[in-house]
Amino acid sequence: MEKRLDVRDMAPRERHPLIFRELDALRQGDALLLVNDHDPRPLYYELMAERPGQFSWEPVEQGPETWSVRITRLGGAGGLETCEWLRAEHRELGPRIDALATLAAGLSPASWAERQEEIAGIIRFLKLQLLPHAHLEEEIIYPAVERSMNAVGAAATMARDHREVAVLVGELEKAAAAAGERPDWGALEEVKRLLYSLHAVLRLHFAKEEELYLPVLERGLSAEEDARIAALLASHSEERG
Repeated sequence: MEKRLDVRDMAPRERHPLIFRELDALRQGDALLLVNDHDPRPLYYELMAERPGQFSWEPVEQGPETWSVRITRLGGAGGLETCEWLRAEHRELGPRIDALATLAAGLSPASWAERQEEIAGIIRFLKLQLLPHAHLEEEIIYPAVERSMNAVGAAATMARDHREVAVLVGELEKAAAAAGERPDWGALEEVKRLLYSLHAVLRLHFAKEEELYLPVLERGLSAEEDARIAALLASHSEERG
């Protein structure tokens, strides 16, 4: 599969973070066709330094106005099962997290009655899928990150994000129940605040995992440890299923 990414209209400071997120989300054998308004050679050097051996680089168009390059994910570190598990989890959870902001934006006294069941479904998702995912990360993924970094406690700030999410989920459940059938604007604004807060915290949290932790795991996990962790994740996934 090949995805096209045109960054010509983006602010320069936003380009590389987005490109790396898209590249890290590729499966083995998939490619990203990157279209740019200048020679992307600096990106090549950055990619080879930060993701050595994980991608091939094939120039397609080389100026003078448009440059494009096909970047393909190879095997090796990019194919670690642990990293693929985390990416797959993010792909599955991401749309539901984005739905938090969409739901908040559409809330009003007039729409409350038809949105109540949707809010109840969001709360079930957060309690039964998102929070168990967070627990699994703390139990298995974060210790692997700390071992790869040789830095005990390095993942403490990410675990703190999880505690904040758990608090917000509890508050959202209470706020939705307190709103009743015909909430006033104050009750409605509290539900909206919590939905927006959860969306912001979770989106930032996912970005930190993808931009910081995935590269650490790809550089530091041995094949043996990757297999051991993948087996643990698989067993827990079966229990959750």
